[in-house]
Amino acid sequence: GGGLGIPYDGQKGVSLQEYGQMVEDLLLPLGCRILCEPGRILVGPFGTLLTRVEYIKKSPYKNFAIVDTGMHHLIRPALYRAIHRIQKVSSGQEETSELYDIVGPICESSDFLGKDRYLPLLKQGDILAILDAGAYGMSMSSFYNHHELPKEVIFEKKK
Repeated sequence: GGGLGIPYDGQKGVSLQEYGQMVEDLLLPLGCRILCEPGRILVGPFGTLLTRVEYIKKSPYKNFAIVDTGMHHLIRPALYRAIHRIQKVSSGQEETSELYDIVGPICESSDFLGKDRYLPLLKQGDILAILDAGAYGMSMSSFYNHHELPKEVIFEKKK
């Protein structure tokens, strides 16, 4: 399988220790060598895709936040409806929220990062953070429609 996943809804998931203990309890009595792919749990939570709201499109039925990234930079939502948490990057508390679909600049119906998301009121220029993009984010991004790859910045904690 794909290893141990992560809870993209922000809920607490299984820890590596709990998972390791479960695997050990099940397989150790068999006397076999255990090889295991740890999966997204190691890197998923440590990647965030930042994007800028290009414009807001409102209709009587739905609000769309069109952003400067999309399925070409994070294909998981388009490919298999993966749900990533999306937050507005702001300095203050905002009380008003609206329902949005967060969509990209590619002219494809599958170019979305999140559907039916309640977010603080958005406007052109706002920055959004798509969380838990560390697993398969950059490695699955592409030059689709001649768009550049996203810039990658790595922060290392000083010892």
